[in-house]
Amino acid sequence: MIEVELKAHVEDPLQLRSKIEHLDGISSGIAIDMSDTYFYRPGVLVDDTLFRLRLSEGKGIVTRKTRRLEGAMEVNDEIEYEVSDPDAFIEYAFSLGNEIYVKKAKHGYLYRLGVLSVGLWEVSPLGWFIEVEVLVESVDAVLVEEAKRLIFELLERLQIPSEAHESRYYMEMLLEE
Repeated sequence: MIEVELKAHVEDPLQLRSKIEHLDGISSGIAIDMSDTYFYRPGVLVDDTLFRLRLSEGKGIVTRKTRRLEGAMEVNDEIEYEVSDPDAFIEYAFSLGNEIYVKKAKHGYLYRLGVLSVGLWEVSPLGWFIEVEVLVESVDAVLVEEAKRLIFELLERLQIPSEAHESRYYMEMLLEE
């Protein structure tokens, strides 16, 4: 699955939450807390071995992404699966020589608007962000461009200025902290 996503800094999360919740066709927001632990293998390029274990809603989800930035837009090829025992998975990851690269905690609200996922997240200690994402079946240029158009259109409707768009991955920002 290909994830097309853009995130932007948010100055007033309460005001933006109200704007999101007043969009025609938007789902009710689901409050979500999640913690991500990113693993890598020392001595190898980080991007070649990086994967994530996300704990949320009592589930453990492992994700490996082939990441690509197009301006501030992320276009990622993702492999994801659920693990039944996250603690055992962590032991397994360590047993293969992996180490923790960085940890991230997010809490906020997740909405659906047609094919769009809209998240309003506080990422500690980085602040508040909006993430708008579309999943497409393949890297087909037409599908990716349509996803980008939908994302930019929604951000414009929400009056998110292009200066607020963030082209760095959360990991990069967290490592800079």
